[in-house]
Amino acid sequence: MYKNLKKVIKKIVPKALIYKNEKFLRSVIALKYKGNTFKCNICEFKLSQFIENERGGRLCPKCGSVSRSRRLWHILKDEVEGKVMLHFSPSLKLSQNIKNSKVKEYITTDYVGEFNANKQLDIENINEPDQYFDCIVCFHILEHIKLDTKAMSELLEY
Repeated sequence: MYKNLKKVIKKIVPKALIYKNEKFLRSVIALKYKGNTFKCNICEFKLSQFIENERGGRLCPKCGSVSRSRRLWHILKDEVEGKVMLHFSPSLKLSQNIKNSKVKEYITTDYVGEFNANKQLDIENINEPDQYFDCIVCFHILEHIKLDTKAMSELLEY
């Protein structure tokens, strides 16, 4: 059902309107999945089941988080306090959770403009002071970088 509904919405509703109303749309869809079997650790929504996405992953109907983002938040939530963080291509709800935690400074970046970010940094040439960051989140990014070895060397400087 979710896949079909998503296809129909994408065909008839402009992309900008979907993005602007994503929270509302997800809230409506989430009603069908409300329950007590599972709980999304990112948005705290209690649900009967996760939605299986096109790649076989488990999607939260309320916040849109995928399994890898929920696992990352599970690891990070107790580690970000007082840290200066750099996050490449952050998912929306995970980014909000980090911002709302006791992180000292949180810089988000997206080079091509697909994600909501406050900077546009080139991972192969990061224009920030050396040794500035306590934590860098570069999750599912390097497989998209042609000069990944150069990018990893650049990340080591920070």
